[in-house]
Amino acid sequence: MKLFFSEYNPNYSKYNFPYQVFAKREDKDLLGDLFSAGFLPTRINKDIFYLTRSSRINLAEFDLNSENRRINRKTEQFKFSLLPMSDFEYTPEVQKKSKDWFNERLGEKVLGALGIKTIYTESNNNYVFVWKLENEIVGYVVCLITESILHYNFAFYNPDYYKDNLGVRMMLAAIEYAKEKELSYAYLGSVYEQGSMYKAQYKGFEFFNGITWSANLDELKYLINRPVGSEEYLWRDEQYLGNYVNVQSLKELFENL
Repeated sequence: MKLFFSEYNPNYSKYNFPYQVFAKREDKDLLGDLFSAGFLPTRINKDIFYLTRSSRINLAEFDLNSENRRINRKTEQFKFSLLPMSDFEYTPEVQKKSKDWFNERLGEKVLGALGIKTIYTESNNNYVFVWKLENEIVGYVVCLITESILHYNFAFYNPDYYKDNLGVRMMLAAIEYAKEKELSYAYLGSVYEQGSMYKAQYKGFEFFNGITWSANLDELKYLINRPVGSEEYLWRDEQYLGNYVNVQSLKELFENL
């Protein structure tokens, strides 16, 4: 992979020089290797990825807990079929449903029609979970599935069924499918806000902290609750280093890398 960097809000007085890190996939690169390094795909170009606080399920550690089983029982009326993207017909109706459902849940400025079309037709996504309630289509999950990973890229579902836990069931079913197919990881997107913590309810949950993949939920909560716009970068936070990286200083961290 080829790395490149976009400068963002430097603070010369503190020697803080932030950059957004991007990676360009090259011919020899496996998709799973980019995900494993903490990258997720952009919608700009299917070969361009961005570094983020990504999350995943280590499927070797995953099995159903009592809450997962409760969700499965409560949502057994919903059924899915899994279609290769080559067999899935992206129609104006699919686009309208996806756009309307997504906008009703998250707002019209989050994702437009062009973005939705890109997700279905101009990305690395190669499968769609189609969810139904009897004969009514109630949701789509657009995924990338390789020989080793599943990336749960975008979920579109009818918000009328939000209280019926359809959204939770859709993610759980994708994780179960990946486990049944003996994949290594199911990637669930980034975790930066309290509203993302639902992804941590599954056994085997991990997140990328910039050094490694961590299963420490206290560490994740610390990062999420850290003030936005902090003037010091994370590795200068001695409380974080001592509690979660097991070093006492930035110098010691660099010596142990």
